[in-house]
Amino acid sequence: MRYSLPKKERRRLTVNQLKQFRLPHEPVYQDIADLALPFRIRLALTDYNRTDNRNTRIYNNTATRALKVFQSGLMTAATDPTSDWFTATIKDQDRADFGPHRVWLDALTDLILSEIADSNIYQRLPVGYGNEAAFGMFALGIEESFGRSAIHSRLYPHGSYWVGNDQYGDVCVFYREYRATVRQLYEFGGPDAVYSRHVQNLMDAGDWEEWVDVAHLIEPNEEYEYGNPHFKRKRYASCWYELGVSSKSVGYESTGSENYVKEEGFDDFPVLVGCWEKTESEVYPTDYPGSECLGDNTSLQIGEKRMWQMTEKMANPHMIAPASMRGLMDPGTLPGRWSWVDERNEGKSVRPLQTVDPAGLTALREQINDVKQRIFESFHYPTFKTFDSLPDKQRTATEILERKSEKLLKLVDMATNNQVGVLRPLIFSVYNILDRRGDVERHIGPPPEGLQGHKLDLRFNGVLAQAQKMNRVQPVQFTANWIAEIARMQGAAGAYPDVMDKFKMDEAAEFVALEMNCPASVIRSDEEAAMVRMQRMQAQQAAQAAQAMPTIGKTAKDLSQADLEGDNALSRLVGKS
Repeated sequence: MRYSLPKKERRRLTVNQLKQFRLPHEPVYQDIADLALPFRIRLALTDYNRTDNRNTRIYNNTATRALKVFQSGLMTAATDPTSDWFTATIKDQDRADFGPHRVWLDALTDLILSEIADSNIYQRLPVGYGNEAAFGMFALGIEESFGRSAIHSRLYPHGSYWVGNDQYGDVCVFYREYRATVRQLYEFGGPDAVYSRHVQNLMDAGDWEEWVDVAHLIEPNEEYEYGNPHFKRKRYASCWYELGVSSKSVGYESTGSENYVKEEGFDDFPVLVGCWEKTESEVYPTDYPGSECLGDNTSLQIGEKRMWQMTEKMANPHMIAPASMRGLMDPGTLPGRWSWVDERNEGKSVRPLQTVDPAGLTALREQINDVKQRIFESFHYPTFKTFDSLPDKQRTATEILERKSEKLLKLVDMATNNQVGVLRPLIFSVYNILDRRGDVERHIGPPPEGLQGHKLDLRFNGVLAQAQKMNRVQPVQFTANWIAEIARMQGAAGAYPDVMDKFKMDEAAEFVALEMNCPASVIRSDEEAAMVRMQRMQAQQAAQAAQAMPTIGKTAKDLSQADLEGDNALSRLVGKS
Protein backbone atom coordinates (compact mmCIF):
# COMPACT_ATOMS: atom_id res chain seq x y z
CA MET A 1 0.00 0.00 0.00
CA ARG A 2 1.04 3.62 -0.57
CA TYR A 3 0.61 6.18 2.20
CA SER A 4 1.21 9.93 2.02
CA LEU A 5 0.88 10.71 5.74
CA PRO A 6 3.61 9.97 8.30
CA LYS A 7 3.14 6.65 10.07
CA LYS A 8 2.22 8.04 13.48
CA GLU A 9 -0.26 10.58 12.10
CA ARG A 10 -1.83 7.97 9.84
CA ARG A 11 -2.21 5.54 12.74
CA ARG A 12 -3.81 8.22 14.89
CA LEU A 13 -6.28 8.90 12.07
CA THR A 14 -7.01 5.16 11.74
CA VAL A 15 -7.79 4.90 15.45
CA ASN A 16 -10.14 7.89 15.32
CA GLN A 17 -11.99 6.41 12.34
CA LEU A 18 -12.33 3.03 14.08
CA LYS A 19 -13.81 4.72 17.14
CA GLN A 20 -16.28 6.74 15.13
CA PHE A 21 -17.47 3.66 13.27
CA ARG A 22 -18.26 1.75 16.48
CA LEU A 23 -19.84 4.71 18.25
CA PRO A 24 -23.48 4.01 17.18
CA HIS A 25 -23.30 0.48 18.64
CA GLU A 26 -22.08 1.51 22.09
CA PRO A 27 -25.45 2.51 23.65
CA VAL A 28 -26.84 -0.92 22.70
CA TYR A 29 -23.79 -2.65 24.18
CA GLN A 30 -24.21 -0.71 27.42
CA ASP A 31 -27.91 -1.55 27.72
CA ILE A 32 -27.27 -5.24 27.06
CA ALA A 33 -24.48 -5.31 29.64
CA ASP A 34 -26.53 -3.48 32.27
CA LEU A 35 -29.32 -6.04 32.00
CA ALA A 36 -27.32 -9.25 31.51
CA LEU A 37 -23.52 -9.12 31.89
CA PRO A 38 -22.60 -5.92 33.75
CA PHE A 39 -19.05 -7.03 34.57
CA ARG A 40 -17.98 -8.05 31.05
CA ILE A 41 -17.94 -4.69 29.29
CA ARG A 42 -15.24 -2.01 29.13
CA LEU A 43 -16.46 0.88 27.03
CA ALA A 44 -14.11 3.30 28.79
CA LEU A 45 -10.75 3.02 30.47
CA THR A 46 -12.38 4.08 33.73
CA ASP A 47 -14.41 0.83 33.63
CA TYR A 48 -11.31 -1.18 34.55
CA ASN A 49 -10.97 -2.36 38.16
CA ARG A 50 -14.41 -1.08 39.13
CA THR A 51 -17.32 -2.86 40.76
CA ASP A 52 -19.36 0.13 41.92
CA ASN A 53 -22.66 1.11 40.31
CA ARG A 54 -22.85 -2.16 38.40
CA ASN A 55 -25.57 -4.75 38.53
CA THR A 56 -28.08 -2.12 39.73
CA ARG A 57 -30.61 -2.52 36.89
CA ILE A 58 -31.06 -6.28 37.14
CA TYR A 59 -34.18 -7.31 39.07
CA ASN A 60 -34.59 -10.61 37.21
CA ASN A 61 -31.47 -12.48 36.05
CA THR A 62 -33.16 -14.71 33.46
CA ALA A 63 -30.92 -13.40 30.66
CA THR A 64 -27.78 -13.92 32.74
CA ARG A 65 -28.72 -17.51 33.56
CA ALA A 66 -29.67 -18.23 29.96
CA LEU A 67 -26.30 -16.89 28.77
CA LYS A 68 -24.40 -19.08 31.23
CA VAL A 69 -26.26 -22.17 30.01
CA PHE A 70 -25.69 -21.15 26.39
CA GLN A 71 -21.94 -20.66 26.71
CA SER A 72 -21.50 -23.96 28.54
CA GLY A 73 -23.74 -25.80 26.07
CA LEU A 74 -22.00 -24.36 23.02
CA MET A 75 -18.61 -25.20 24.49
CA THR A 76 -19.71 -28.83 24.81
CA ALA A 77 -21.38 -28.90 21.41
CA ALA A 78 -18.57 -27.27 19.41
CA THR A 79 -15.26 -27.63 21.28
CA ASP A 80 -15.72 -30.24 23.97
CA PRO A 81 -12.34 -30.59 25.76
CA THR A 82 -13.00 -34.29 26.41
CA SER A 83 -13.47 -35.21 22.75
CA ASP A 84 -11.60 -35.00 19.45
CA TRP A 85 -13.67 -32.09 18.20
CA PHE A 86 -11.64 -31.85 14.98
CA THR A 87 -9.58 -34.17 12.81
CA ALA A 88 -6.57 -33.25 10.70
CA THR A 89 -6.90 -34.40 7.10
CA ILE A 90 -6.21 -33.33 3.50
CA LYS A 91 -8.47 -32.54 0.56
CA ASP A 92 -7.80 -35.91 -1.07
CA GLN A 93 -9.92 -38.05 1.25
CA ASP A 94 -8.90 -41.38 -0.31
CA ARG A 95 -5.27 -40.54 0.23
CA ALA A 96 -6.00 -39.33 3.78
CA ASP A 97 -7.73 -42.62 4.66
CA PHE A 98 -4.79 -44.75 3.55
CA GLY A 99 -3.49 -46.63 6.60
CA PRO A 100 -0.07 -44.99 7.28
CA HIS A 101 -1.43 -41.58 6.26
CA ARG A 102 -4.38 -41.89 8.64
CA VAL A 103 -2.10 -42.92 11.49
CA TRP A 104 0.12 -39.84 11.04
CA LEU A 105 -2.82 -37.45 10.67
CA ASP A 106 -4.45 -38.87 13.82
CA ALA A 107 -1.17 -38.42 15.69
CA LEU A 108 -1.02 -34.80 14.49
CA THR A 109 -4.60 -34.26 15.69
CA ASP A 110 -3.71 -35.62 19.14
CA LEU A 111 -0.62 -33.40 19.31
CA ILE A 112 -2.53 -30.21 18.50
CA LEU A 113 -5.35 -31.11 20.87
CA SER A 114 -2.89 -31.74 23.69
CA GLU A 115 -1.26 -28.34 23.13
CA ILE A 116 -4.64 -26.62 23.21
CA ALA A 117 -5.59 -28.54 26.37
CA ASP A 118 -2.33 -27.47 28.07
CA SER A 119 -2.99 -23.82 27.25
CA ASN A 120 -5.72 -21.57 28.63
CA ILE A 121 -7.87 -21.80 25.48
CA TYR A 122 -10.57 -23.92 27.11
CA GLN A 123 -10.87 -21.36 29.92
CA ARG A 124 -11.34 -18.48 27.48
CA LEU A 125 -13.60 -19.98 24.82
CA PRO A 126 -16.79 -20.41 26.94
CA VAL A 127 -16.67 -16.80 28.09
CA GLY A 128 -16.05 -15.77 24.50
CA TYR A 129 -19.11 -17.72 23.36
CA GLY A 130 -21.17 -15.93 26.00
CA ASN A 131 -19.89 -12.54 24.83
CA GLU A 132 -20.73 -13.49 21.25
CA ALA A 133 -24.34 -14.29 22.15
CA ALA A 134 -24.69 -11.14 24.28
CA PHE A 135 -22.84 -8.58 22.13
CA GLY A 136 -22.58 -10.29 18.74
CA MET A 137 -18.81 -10.87 18.72
CA PHE A 138 -15.74 -11.70 20.75
CA ALA A 139 -11.99 -11.28 20.23
CA LEU A 140 -9.36 -13.81 21.29
CA GLY A 141 -5.69 -12.91 21.10
CA ILE A 142 -3.23 -15.74 20.33
CA GLU A 143 0.46 -15.46 21.11
CA GLU A 144 3.35 -17.90 21.16
CA SER A 145 4.32 -19.18 24.58
CA PHE A 146 7.37 -20.97 25.92
CA GLY A 147 5.72 -22.34 29.03
CA ARG A 148 3.66 -25.48 29.45
CA SER A 149 2.03 -24.99 26.05
CA ALA A 150 3.08 -23.47 22.75
CA ILE A 151 0.33 -20.84 22.85
CA HIS A 152 -1.32 -18.42 25.26
CA SER A 153 -4.63 -16.67 24.70
CA ARG A 154 -6.16 -13.41 25.89
CA LEU A 155 -9.90 -12.79 25.81
CA TYR A 156 -10.36 -9.06 25.37
CA PRO A 157 -13.28 -7.52 27.30
CA HIS A 158 -16.02 -6.37 24.98
CA GLY A 159 -15.89 -2.64 24.41
CA SER A 160 -12.14 -2.40 24.94
CA TYR A 161 -11.33 -3.04 21.27
CA TRP A 162 -12.20 -1.79 17.79
CA VAL A 163 -11.85 -3.69 14.49
CA GLY A 164 -11.70 -3.02 10.77
CA ASN A 165 -12.28 -5.36 7.81
CA ASP A 166 -10.52 -5.97 4.54
CA GLN A 167 -12.22 -6.27 1.15
CA TYR A 168 -13.25 -9.87 1.91
CA GLY A 169 -14.96 -8.98 5.18
CA ASP A 170 -12.21 -10.49 7.34
CA VAL A 171 -10.81 -8.54 10.28
CA CYS A 172 -7.44 -7.04 9.36
CA VAL A 173 -7.20 -4.10 11.80
CA PHE A 174 -7.42 -4.42 15.57
CA TYR A 175 -7.05 -1.69 18.17
CA ARG A 176 -7.55 -1.83 21.92
CA GLU A 177 -7.02 0.34 24.96
CA TYR A 178 -6.39 -1.07 28.42
CA ARG A 179 -4.78 -0.39 31.75
CA ALA A 180 -1.60 -2.07 32.93
CA THR A 181 0.54 -1.60 35.98
CA VAL A 182 4.05 -0.26 35.60
CA ARG A 183 5.30 -3.72 36.54
CA GLN A 184 3.22 -5.39 33.81
CA LEU A 185 4.35 -2.83 31.25
CA TYR A 186 8.00 -3.40 32.14
CA GLU A 187 7.65 -7.20 32.09
CA PHE A 188 6.09 -6.89 28.65
CA GLY A 189 8.42 -4.30 27.12
CA GLY A 190 11.64 -5.16 28.89
CA PRO A 191 14.54 -2.81 29.69
CA ASP A 192 15.06 -1.82 26.04
CA ALA A 193 11.52 -0.48 25.50
CA VAL A 194 10.90 3.25 25.09
CA TYR A 195 9.00 4.58 28.12
CA SER A 196 7.76 8.08 28.85
CA ARG A 197 9.49 10.21 31.47
CA HIS A 198 6.43 9.77 33.70
CA VAL A 199 6.72 5.96 33.63
CA GLN A 200 10.46 6.09 34.15
CA ASN A 201 9.96 8.25 37.22
CA LEU A 202 7.44 5.73 38.57
CA MET A 203 9.98 2.94 38.04
CA ASP A 204 12.71 4.91 39.80
CA ALA A 205 10.36 5.65 42.71
CA GLY A 206 9.33 2.00 42.99
CA ASP A 207 5.66 2.67 42.15
CA TRP A 208 5.38 -0.62 40.29
CA GLU A 209 1.64 -1.05 40.94
CA GLU A 210 0.65 2.34 39.52
CA TRP A 211 -1.75 2.09 36.56
CA VAL A 212 -0.74 3.25 33.11
CA ASP A 213 -3.06 3.52 30.09
CA VAL A 214 -1.75 1.65 27.06
CA ALA A 215 -2.90 1.25 23.44
CA HIS A 216 -2.22 -1.63 21.03
CA LEU A 217 -2.70 -1.42 17.27
CA ILE A 218 -2.40 -4.24 14.71
CA GLU A 219 -2.75 -3.43 11.00
CA PRO A 220 -1.50 -4.55 7.58
CA ASN A 221 2.17 -3.68 7.27
CA GLU A 222 2.96 -1.04 4.67
CA GLU A 223 6.56 -2.36 4.52
CA TYR A 224 5.63 -6.02 4.06
CA GLU A 225 8.08 -8.17 2.10
CA TYR A 226 7.20 -11.79 1.40
CA GLY A 227 9.63 -14.21 3.04
CA ASN A 228 11.53 -11.53 4.97
CA PRO A 229 11.93 -12.77 8.58
CA HIS A 230 12.46 -9.32 10.12
CA PHE A 231 9.44 -8.22 12.17
CA LYS A 232 9.26 -4.89 10.33
CA ARG A 233 8.73 -6.75 7.05
CA LYS A 234 6.05 -9.20 8.18
CA ARG A 235 2.49 -9.14 6.87
CA TYR A 236 1.00 -7.42 9.94
CA ALA A 237 2.57 -4.63 11.99
CA SER A 238 1.90 -4.40 15.72
CA CYS A 239 2.76 -1.55 18.10
CA TRP A 240 2.15 -0.65 21.75
CA TYR A 241 2.28 2.92 23.02
CA GLU A 242 1.28 4.90 26.08
CA LEU A 243 -1.89 6.97 25.93
CA GLY A 244 -0.57 9.63 28.28
CA VAL A 245 -3.19 9.06 30.99
CA SER A 246 -2.92 7.29 34.33
CA SER A 247 -4.96 7.14 37.50
CA LYS A 248 -2.94 9.87 39.26
CA SER A 249 -1.47 11.97 36.48
CA VAL A 250 -3.77 13.01 33.65
CA GLY A 251 -2.43 14.29 30.38
CA TYR A 252 1.26 13.59 30.88
CA GLU A 253 3.43 13.55 27.79
CA SER A 254 3.92 10.08 26.36
CA THR A 255 6.92 8.88 24.35
CA GLY A 256 6.54 11.49 21.61
CA SER A 257 8.16 11.37 18.17
CA GLU A 258 7.40 8.07 16.42
CA ASN A 259 8.73 5.80 19.14
CA TYR A 260 6.60 3.10 20.69
CA VAL A 261 6.93 1.07 23.83
CA LYS A 262 7.27 -2.02 21.64
CA GLU A 263 6.86 -2.98 18.01
CA GLU A 264 6.33 -6.45 16.56
CA GLY A 265 5.30 -8.14 13.36
CA PHE A 266 3.20 -11.21 12.56
CA ASP A 267 2.84 -13.49 9.55
CA ASP A 268 -0.70 -14.45 10.61
CA PHE A 269 -3.25 -12.12 12.12
CA PRO A 270 -2.89 -12.76 15.89
CA VAL A 271 -6.46 -11.97 16.90
CA LEU A 272 -9.35 -14.37 16.28
CA VAL A 273 -12.71 -12.61 16.01
CA GLY A 274 -15.92 -14.59 16.26
CA CYS A 275 -19.10 -13.01 14.89
CA TRP A 276 -22.64 -14.25 15.39
CA GLU A 277 -23.59 -13.22 11.89
CA LYS A 278 -21.88 -11.40 9.05
CA THR A 279 -23.50 -8.91 6.71
CA GLU A 280 -21.76 -7.50 3.67
CA SER A 281 -20.03 -4.16 4.40
CA GLU A 282 -20.90 -4.40 8.11
CA VAL A 283 -18.05 -4.61 10.62
CA TYR A 284 -20.11 -5.11 13.77
CA PRO A 285 -23.05 -7.54 13.88
CA THR A 286 -26.49 -6.06 14.45
CA ASP A 287 -28.64 -9.20 14.74
CA TYR A 288 -27.70 -11.49 17.63
CA PRO A 289 -29.46 -12.86 20.74
CA GLY A 290 -28.48 -9.95 23.00
CA SER A 291 -29.98 -7.35 20.67
CA GLU A 292 -32.89 -9.59 19.73
CA CYS A 293 -34.18 -9.85 23.30
CA LEU A 294 -33.11 -6.42 24.56
CA GLY A 295 -36.70 -5.17 24.52
CA ASP A 296 -37.93 -8.28 26.32
CA ASN A 297 -35.16 -8.02 28.89
CA THR A 298 -35.98 -4.37 29.54
CA SER A 299 -39.68 -5.12 29.98
CA LEU A 300 -38.79 -8.06 32.24
CA GLN A 301 -36.94 -5.79 34.65
CA ILE A 302 -39.86 -3.33 34.68
CA GLY A 303 -42.40 -6.12 35.21
CA GLU A 304 -40.34 -7.71 37.99
CA LYS A 305 -40.01 -4.37 39.75
CA ARG A 306 -43.73 -3.64 39.43
CA MET A 307 -44.64 -7.10 40.71
CA TRP A 308 -42.67 -6.58 43.90
CA GLN A 309 -44.08 -3.09 44.30
CA MET A 310 -47.56 -4.56 44.01
CA THR A 311 -46.67 -7.29 46.51
CA GLU A 312 -45.34 -4.71 48.93
CA LYS A 313 -48.55 -2.70 48.68
CA MET A 314 -50.48 -5.83 49.58
CA ALA A 315 -48.20 -6.96 52.40
CA ASN A 316 -47.27 -3.56 53.83
CA PRO A 317 -49.79 -1.01 52.56
CA HIS A 318 -49.87 2.66 53.36
CA MET A 319 -52.52 3.16 56.08
CA ILE A 320 -54.98 5.99 56.66
CA ALA A 321 -56.80 6.79 59.92
CA PRO A 322 -59.19 9.50 61.16
CA ALA A 323 -57.50 12.68 62.28
CA SER A 324 -59.21 12.43 65.64
CA MET A 325 -57.19 9.29 66.36
CA ARG A 326 -53.82 11.03 65.96
CA GLY A 327 -51.66 10.11 68.88
CA LEU A 328 -53.88 7.21 69.87
CA MET A 329 -52.47 4.72 67.29
CA ASP A 330 -48.84 3.52 67.26
CA PRO A 331 -47.05 4.56 64.02
CA GLY A 332 -47.27 1.95 61.36
CA THR A 333 -49.77 -0.17 63.32
CA LEU A 334 -47.10 -2.78 63.94
CA PRO A 335 -48.28 -6.37 64.49
CA GLY A 336 -48.38 -7.43 68.12
CA ARG A 337 -48.70 -3.89 69.40
CA TRP A 338 -51.59 -2.47 71.44
CA SER A 339 -53.46 0.71 70.57
CA TRP A 340 -55.74 2.39 73.10
CA VAL A 341 -58.57 4.47 71.66
CA ASP A 342 -61.37 6.45 73.23
CA GLU A 343 -64.89 5.01 72.96
CA ARG A 344 -66.04 7.93 70.89
CA ASN A 345 -63.66 6.74 68.10
CA GLU A 346 -64.86 3.14 68.30
CA GLY A 347 -66.76 3.17 65.03
CA LYS A 348 -63.98 4.75 63.05
CA SER A 349 -61.59 2.50 61.13
CA VAL A 350 -57.98 2.35 60.13
CA ARG A 351 -57.67 1.01 56.59
CA PRO A 352 -55.21 0.79 53.64
CA LEU A 353 -55.01 3.80 51.39
CA GLN A 354 -55.13 1.57 48.31
CA THR A 355 -56.53 -1.93 47.94
CA VAL A 356 -54.60 -4.14 45.47
CA ASP A 357 -56.49 -6.88 43.69
CA PRO A 358 -54.51 -10.14 44.01
CA ALA A 359 -55.79 -11.19 40.57
CA GLY A 360 -53.68 -8.42 39.04
CA LEU A 361 -50.59 -9.93 40.62
CA THR A 362 -51.37 -13.31 39.05
CA ALA A 363 -51.84 -11.75 35.60
CA LEU A 364 -48.58 -9.83 35.94
CA ARG A 365 -46.72 -12.99 36.94
CA GLU A 366 -48.05 -14.80 33.85
CA GLN A 367 -46.87 -11.98 31.61
CA ILE A 368 -43.45 -12.11 33.22
CA ASN A 369 -43.26 -15.85 32.59
CA ASP A 370 -44.09 -15.26 28.91
CA VAL A 371 -41.29 -12.70 28.64
CA LYS A 372 -38.85 -15.05 30.38
CA GLN A 373 -39.72 -17.80 27.92
CA ARG A 374 -39.01 -15.49 24.97
CA ILE A 375 -35.63 -14.58 26.48
CA PHE A 376 -34.80 -18.26 26.98
CA GLU A 377 -35.64 -18.95 23.34
CA SER A 378 -33.54 -16.00 22.14
CA PHE A 379 -30.48 -17.44 23.88
CA HIS A 380 -31.32 -20.99 22.69
CA TYR A 381 -31.80 -22.18 26.26
CA PRO A 382 -34.18 -25.01 25.20
CA THR A 383 -31.55 -26.28 22.76
CA PHE A 384 -29.20 -27.20 25.58
CA LYS A 385 -31.88 -28.29 28.06
CA THR A 386 -33.46 -31.08 25.99
CA PHE A 387 -33.28 -33.68 28.74
CA ASP A 388 -35.14 -31.54 31.28
CA SER A 389 -38.60 -31.94 29.82
CA LEU A 390 -40.73 -35.01 30.65
CA PRO A 391 -41.65 -35.83 27.02
CA ASP A 392 -37.95 -36.17 26.17
CA LYS A 393 -37.40 -38.50 29.11
CA GLN A 394 -40.05 -40.80 27.65
CA ARG A 395 -38.41 -40.95 24.22
CA THR A 396 -35.76 -43.34 22.98
CA ALA A 397 -32.13 -42.34 22.77
CA THR A 398 -32.31 -42.19 18.96
CA GLU A 399 -35.33 -39.88 19.04
CA ILE A 400 -33.62 -37.60 21.54
CA LEU A 401 -30.49 -37.37 19.40
CA GLU A 402 -32.54 -36.57 16.32
CA ARG A 403 -34.46 -33.83 18.16
CA LYS A 404 -31.19 -32.51 19.56
CA SER A 405 -29.76 -32.33 16.05
CA GLU A 406 -32.82 -30.46 14.79
CA LYS A 407 -32.45 -27.87 17.55
CA LEU A 408 -28.70 -27.48 17.02
CA LEU A 409 -29.27 -26.76 13.34
CA LYS A 410 -30.57 -23.34 14.42
CA LEU A 411 -26.98 -22.49 15.33
CA VAL A 412 -25.40 -23.60 12.06
CA ASP A 413 -24.78 -20.08 10.73
CA MET A 414 -23.07 -18.96 13.92
CA ALA A 415 -21.09 -22.20 14.14
CA THR A 416 -19.87 -21.81 10.55
CA ASN A 417 -18.70 -18.25 11.26
CA ASN A 418 -16.83 -19.47 14.33
CA GLN A 419 -15.20 -22.30 12.40
CA VAL A 420 -13.95 -19.86 9.76
CA GLY A 421 -13.07 -16.94 12.02
CA VAL A 422 -11.86 -18.64 15.22
CA LEU A 423 -11.41 -22.41 15.24
CA ARG A 424 -9.60 -22.96 11.94
CA PRO A 425 -7.14 -20.07 12.51
CA LEU A 426 -6.60 -21.28 16.07
CA ILE A 427 -5.70 -24.83 14.97
CA PHE A 428 -3.47 -23.64 12.13
CA SER A 429 -1.73 -21.17 14.47
CA VAL A 430 -0.89 -23.99 16.86
CA TYR A 431 0.29 -26.19 13.99
CA ASN A 432 2.47 -23.43 12.48
CA ILE A 433 4.13 -22.75 15.84
CA LEU A 434 4.80 -26.44 16.45
CA ASP A 435 6.07 -26.95 12.92
CA ARG A 436 8.34 -23.90 13.10
CA ARG A 437 9.83 -25.15 16.35
CA GLY A 438 10.33 -28.64 14.96
CA ASP A 439 7.98 -30.16 17.55
CA VAL A 440 5.85 -31.93 14.94
CA GLU A 441 8.71 -33.94 13.51
CA ARG A 442 10.23 -34.52 16.96
CA HIS A 443 7.01 -35.93 18.47
CA ILE A 444 5.35 -37.79 15.57
CA GLY A 445 8.00 -37.87 12.86
CA PRO A 446 7.90 -36.36 9.37
CA PRO A 447 4.74 -36.80 7.30
CA PRO A 448 4.63 -39.88 5.03
CA GLU A 449 5.84 -39.33 1.51
CA GLY A 450 2.28 -39.61 0.19
CA LEU A 451 1.18 -36.61 2.30
CA GLN A 452 4.08 -34.33 1.48
CA GLY A 453 3.05 -31.45 -0.75
CA HIS A 454 -0.60 -31.68 0.27
CA LYS A 455 -2.16 -28.79 2.18
CA LEU A 456 -3.44 -29.60 5.65
CA ASP A 457 -7.23 -29.49 6.01
CA LEU A 458 -9.62 -29.88 8.96
CA ARG A 459 -12.81 -31.80 9.63
CA PHE A 460 -14.89 -30.75 12.65
CA ASN A 461 -16.47 -33.51 14.72
CA GLY A 462 -18.27 -31.83 17.61
CA VAL A 463 -21.93 -32.42 18.40
CA LEU A 464 -22.83 -29.27 16.51
CA ALA A 465 -20.81 -30.35 13.47
CA GLN A 466 -22.40 -33.80 13.62
CA ALA A 467 -25.84 -32.19 13.65
CA GLN A 468 -24.92 -30.57 10.34
CA LYS A 469 -23.69 -33.90 8.99
CA MET A 470 -26.86 -35.73 9.99
CA ASN A 471 -28.56 -34.25 6.94
CA ARG A 472 -26.09 -36.19 4.80
CA VAL A 473 -26.07 -39.38 6.88
CA GLN A 474 -29.82 -39.84 7.30
CA PRO A 475 -30.58 -40.52 3.59
CA VAL A 476 -27.94 -43.27 3.58
CA GLN A 477 -29.33 -44.79 6.77
CA PHE A 478 -32.90 -44.65 5.44
CA THR A 479 -31.91 -46.22 2.11
CA ALA A 480 -29.96 -49.01 3.83
CA ASN A 481 -32.89 -49.85 6.13
CA TRP A 482 -35.39 -49.78 3.27
CA ILE A 483 -33.29 -52.02 0.99
CA ALA A 484 -32.73 -54.43 3.88
CA GLU A 485 -36.50 -54.63 4.38
CA ILE A 486 -37.06 -55.38 0.67
CA ALA A 487 -34.37 -58.07 0.79
CA ARG A 488 -36.08 -59.67 3.78
CA MET A 489 -39.41 -59.69 1.91
CA GLN A 490 -37.75 -61.32 -1.13
CA GLY A 491 -36.20 -63.98 1.05
CA ALA A 492 -39.53 -64.69 2.76
CA ALA A 493 -41.09 -65.19 -0.70
CA GLY A 494 -38.40 -67.71 -1.63
CA ALA A 495 -36.68 -65.40 -4.10
CA TYR A 496 -33.03 -64.45 -4.16
CA PRO A 497 -32.56 -60.97 -2.52
CA ASP A 498 -31.02 -59.44 -5.62
CA VAL A 499 -32.06 -55.93 -4.51
CA MET A 500 -28.88 -55.93 -2.41
CA ASP A 501 -26.93 -55.76 -5.67
CA LYS A 502 -28.12 -52.16 -6.06
CA PHE A 503 -26.59 -51.02 -2.77
CA LYS A 504 -22.84 -50.47 -2.25
CA MET A 505 -22.38 -51.71 1.29
CA ASP A 506 -18.70 -50.84 1.65
CA GLU A 507 -19.12 -47.28 0.38
CA ALA A 508 -22.11 -46.70 2.66
CA ALA A 509 -20.27 -47.99 5.73
CA GLU A 510 -17.21 -45.86 4.96
CA PHE A 511 -19.31 -42.75 4.28
CA VAL A 512 -21.26 -42.95 7.55
CA ALA A 513 -18.13 -43.76 9.57
CA LEU A 514 -16.31 -40.77 8.09
CA GLU A 515 -19.17 -38.33 8.58
CA MET A 516 -19.82 -39.40 12.19
CA ASN A 517 -16.11 -39.40 13.11
CA CYS A 518 -15.84 -43.11 13.77
CA PRO A 519 -12.28 -43.94 14.95
CA ALA A 520 -10.01 -45.14 12.17
CA SER A 521 -9.10 -48.22 14.22
CA VAL A 522 -12.71 -49.45 14.01
CA ILE A 523 -13.15 -49.39 10.22
CA ARG A 524 -10.87 -51.47 8.00
CA SER A 525 -9.28 -49.98 4.93
CA ASP A 526 -10.16 -51.28 1.45
CA GLU A 527 -6.91 -53.27 1.36
CA GLU A 528 -7.56 -54.84 4.78
CA ALA A 529 -11.15 -55.67 3.87
CA ALA A 530 -10.00 -57.32 0.59
CA MET A 531 -7.46 -59.42 2.50
CA VAL A 532 -10.04 -60.54 5.07
CA ARG A 533 -12.42 -61.56 2.28
CA MET A 534 -9.69 -63.47 0.44
CA GLN A 535 -8.79 -65.35 3.61
CA ARG A 536 -12.45 -66.17 4.19
CA MET A 537 -12.82 -67.41 0.60
CA GLN A 538 -9.72 -69.58 0.91
CA ALA A 539 -11.03 -71.03 4.20
CA GLN A 540 -14.38 -71.81 2.57
CA GLN A 541 -12.68 -73.50 -0.38
CA ALA A 542 -10.52 -75.55 1.97
CA ALA A 543 -13.58 -76.58 3.97
CA GLN A 544 -15.41 -77.63 0.81
CA ALA A 545 -12.41 -79.62 -0.35
CA ALA A 546 -12.13 -81.36 3.02
CA GLN A 547 -15.84 -82.17 2.92
CA ALA A 548 -15.51 -83.73 -0.57
CA MET A 549 -12.49 -85.89 0.28
CA PRO A 550 -14.44 -88.97 1.63
CA THR A 551 -16.57 -89.11 -1.53
CA ILE A 552 -13.53 -88.87 -3.77
CA GLY A 553 -11.75 -91.60 -1.80
CA LYS A 554 -14.70 -93.97 -1.98
CA THR A 555 -15.06 -93.42 -5.71
CA ALA A 556 -11.37 -94.15 -6.26
CA LYS A 557 -11.62 -97.36 -4.24
CA ASP A 558 -14.65 -98.53 -6.20
CA LEU A 559 -12.90 -97.84 -9.46
CA SER A 560 -9.83 -99.75 -8.37
CA GLN A 561 -11.94 -102.84 -7.62
CA ALA A 562 -14.06 -102.69 -10.77
CA ASP A 563 -14.12 -105.62 -13.27
CA LEU A 564 -12.50 -104.52 -16.52
CA GLU A 565 -12.33 -107.96 -18.17
CA GLY A 566 -15.99 -108.64 -18.83
CA ASP A 567 -18.25 -106.99 -21.34
CA ASN A 568 -19.67 -104.01 -19.39
CA ALA A 569 -19.98 -100.26 -19.66
CA LEU A 570 -16.75 -99.54 -17.75
CA SER A 571 -14.66 -101.98 -19.88
CA ARG A 572 -16.10 -100.52 -23.06
CA LEU A 573 -15.31 -96.98 -21.70
CA VAL A 574 -11.64 -97.80 -21.16
CA GLY A 575 -11.43 -99.82 -24.40
CA LYS A 576 -11.01 -103.28 -22.92
CA SER A 577 -13.71 -104.92 -25.01
